[in-house]
Formats: sequence, C-alpha cells, structure tokens
Amino acid sequence: MPPGSLPYALPAIGQAVAIGVNTADSIRPAAYASSSANWAYSLFNSYGTGTFVPDYSPAGAFVIAASGGHTAPGNVDAAIFDFTDARWKLLSNANGVTARQSDYTASETNTSPYYELLTAAAGQVPAPAHLYQSVTYVPSSLGGGARGSYLMVRGSASTTSALQGTGIHRMDLSSGLWTRATDDTIDLLYSIPVASAVFDPVDKRAYLIHDGFHAQNYLPYIDATDWHVKQTPTYPYPEAQQGPGYSVTFLDPVRRLLIMQRRSYPLRALDLNNISAGWVALTTVGSQPSEYENQWAFYPPDGRFYTRGNTSGQVLTRLTPPAGDWKTGAWTFSPVTISGATMPNHTTTGGEQPHYATFFYVPALASLAWIAGESSPVILVKPGPP
Repeated sequence: MPPGSLPYALPAIGQAVAIGVNTADSIRPAAYASSSANWAYSLFNSYGTGTFVPDYSPAGAFVIAASGGHTAPGNVDAAIFDFTDARWKLLSNANGVTARQSDYTASETNTSPYYELLTAAAGQVPAPAHLYQSVTYVPSSLGGGARGSYLMVRGSASTTSALQGTGIHRMDLSSGLWTRATDDTIDLLYSIPVASAVFDPVDKRAYLIHDGFHAQNYLPYIDATDWHVKQTPTYPYPEAQQGPGYSVTFLDPVRRLLIMQRRSYPLRALDLNNISAGWVALTTVGSQPSEYENQWAFYPPDGRFYTRGNTSGQVLTRLTPPAGDWKTGAWTFSPVTISGATMPNHTTTGGEQPHYATFFYVPALASLAWIAGESSPVILVKPGPP
C-alpha cells in the first residue's frame, strides 16, 4: 500500500511510531458498557489473543474473536484493528448471538467435541475460550471470503468448566458469520491447553503444535485445500521438555522451517521439506528471552526474526539465522534498541506476563506491529540496521 495514502507516517529505520484514531476500549459492545476491565479481560488478558489477517483491507488487520473462557468474559464478535485507516472496529457476529459479559456454561453448548453455542440462529459459534496462539487466518485465495477469515483451530479452557474443544471454526470477516471450517476434529493425544497454530502458505496447511508435542511423533494439520485434518509423516519422538513456561512456534519462510522456542531449552526446528527427519536442536549464541509465550515475527527487509519481551521497554530481541547451513550454523540472539514512540507493556493477568500473538509483521507497511492492550495505541516498528 503506498505510504502516501495512509493517514499516518511510517517509522524510520530504528524507530517506532504510535498510530490509531481510537483504542480497543472504544469499541466495547453495549453489554460491556459498564466495564472496560471485563472487555480488556476478554480480549487481552484471558490467555490468548488474535491474529493478523492480510486480506481484510489493503494494509490488513489484526483480529481478536471468540476470546474468553474459564469464567473470563466471553467475546462472540470480532475486535479488529484496521491498518488501512488506523481504526479499531467491532464486527458483530451474523449468527444471532447477543454479546454478554459472562462466560458460557457447558449446558449452553452442544458439548464435546465442538462446544458450539445453542443460541446461534445460523452457522456454528464456538464458545469463547483461552486462545493461546491457536488462531490463524484463511486467505481469500483459499475460500476465506473477500476479507479473509479468522480461523480458530480449537478452543482451550472453553466454558466456565474449562473444557477443551477439538473443533475448528472460522469467522468470515466480510459477513461476520461463524461456521465450522470442517466437521473433522484435532486429535491431541496429549491433553494440554497451550498450542501454536502456524499457517504455511506454501503447502496451504495450518499446523497445530501443542506444548506436549513430545507425546506425538507427528503433527496434526488442517489441509486448506480440502479442509480435512491430516497428519504429517511420522518422525522420531522429540526430547521431552518440562519446566517453566510454555513453547512458541513460528514459521521460517526462507528455510521452510517450523521453529520452536522455549526458555531454558534449545531452539528446535522441523524441516517442512523433510518432516520425517524430525526436530533438530539448533546451535545458538547470545541469550534467549527469559520470558515465554511471546510470538516471533519474521521481518523480510533484513531476513531476521524479532520479538518483544513484555517488560523490555524499547528493546527487542533479534534472532539472526546463520549464513550457511541452518542445521550446523549458529543462530544468534541479540538485543536491538528502538527510539521514537514508547512501546508500552502488555496488559496481562497473573505473573507470567504472556502476550502470545500481539507482535507481528505487516507486509503492506514493511513494519512490525505491537499491540499492548485495550487503552494503548498501536505501535509500528522498523528495526535498526545490524
């Protein structure tokens, strides 16, 4: 998108800028009119958040939908930040489900495996849930609709009973209609709530990598060409990881890798061109982030990955791939200080300070984006030179 047509200036190299004509709090549904805290709890503080959808508009949008669960206030609509006009918008669901602050009980759903709300007059609305990182998007080119679709791979800690659904749902961002993406379900084998959904546009697959991935010798994925759940070829069982925090998994589009990072454990990679070879422990130098659940974003202008610790102020962590063989070369962690607009800390519940998926790349702007919470501006960042 040409910068001249944007209602804001893009950051210079090494700088951050704050954008936005409103905040996420300003689009609260009427049911939340008396409680900014409950709306913030549902969107940002109930263990999970949204995903970037590039097809929503010329510059793309960040979307949070079906968030809440385990007594957190439920959100059946979509909170959308549109990078084209720098505005938060509310897309009400087209299923006839009225917004409310309270979470849903299991008896208000059709129960396992889908946990869909019985009050829906059309389609299928998943009960709001802790999303962790298990949401991604469906591009227009794969049937996502004119603006793409928000894809909820499955819901964890759904309903007041913290039940775990294994269904796959999508919200069409043109119409607001929730439907099942498929009648298939994800067989987790290892029942653990935290997971990453990673969409690979080359193979047109959405992989699900859960925190107990060592209990499986394959990955489940959704094939976006026929919308069936399938399994990768088997591979050697990964080494178990136990200890503080959870994992985050992200795509390396250059080397065609899924990369998993978890504090206190080696960085690992799975070659999507040779899945049967299994996960490989990578050689690293520098300090891995001490926080966890912080999504890494690939930054095409310099071919590196970046993340922001929840309390790291103006400092990003950069991950630089090796120039040679990715299996034997050193992957380098290093700090990068950003000037310009202040990058506020993420709002969160508890002491573990997760922000999951609110740091990401916006291709049309050639910038990284950071969304800290319900009352903060959206921050655009262009990391400095090496």
